[in-house]
Parts: sequence; structure tokens; C-alpha cells
Amino acid sequence: MEEMIYPIKYAVMPVTNYAKNDGLVLGYIVTKAYIVMERTSYTPNGKKSSYDVVYPIKGLKSSEVMQDLRKPEFDSTGICTNLDHNNNIFDTFDEAKALSTEMNNNLFRLDIAHFTEQTERMQEFELKVLEKTFSIPNPEEINENIR
Repeated sequence: MEEMIYPIKYAVMPVTNYAKNDGLVLGYIVTKAYIVMERTSYTPNGKKSSYDVVYPIKGLKSSEVMQDLRKPEFDSTGICTNLDHNNNIFDTFDEAKALSTEMNNNLFRLDIAHFTEQTERMQEFELKVLEKTFSIPNPEEINENIR
């Protein structure tokens, strides 16, 4: 069976503590994401899209990237088993970075004593994720040839 090529976009990913698995958001980073499904809703205020994505990296433990690169995985019924939901998908890194910075500022302003420390921690983690996902083509390089 031929391997499916999924669209790749930049996403703003919430970072949680992988070790504790408590769902607490520690911050937001930019990462590449495989787009598995796009949904469009039509409301009186206009069109809104949401996405089911697979992040190539997921998890944070002692500021280290935890896993090997992930791709979409499916069970025997064809259901993707490693999906996350995301409304914040972008074609460029800069667009995604602007939103992740805004989201981090809103999150960290509640804890002003640790604002700089938390911001630096997310930047370090984001850099590690970007380095690890370097082998995944950038959205500009791949999306014109999607099947």
C-alpha cells in the first residue's frame, strides 16, 4: 500500500507536562503538523475551520523532546488514533509565532514572577522541536503536491 502524503502546516501546539499527564498547559509553541482532517462550519458570523492534526512531537519532560517523530497512525477500522484538535493552523512560521507569543503572554501574565522564565522555557522547547522536525518538509515545500 502506498504511503499517504498529508498536508503539513504550522500549528500552535499547547505544551503539557507529559510526565504528569494532568492536562495543565505550560505554554504554547510553534510546530509543524500533519493535517488529517479539516472541518468547515458556517455560522452567521462567517466560515470557521477546525482541524484534526498529528503533531510530530508531543510531550515535555525536563525540557527535552520526548519521542521519535510521529506520523498519523490508524487502527484496523481506519480511525486515526493519535489525533489532536487545533483551530490555529498557518502557512508560515511567522504567522504561527505571532499567535503563540500572544497566547504565551496571556498565559504567563497571570504569573508575572515567572514570566521571563516561562517564556524562555517555551522558546527552548520550541527550538528543540524545530530542530528535531527539520527533516519534515516545510509547508511551502510539500503542500502543492498533496494527493
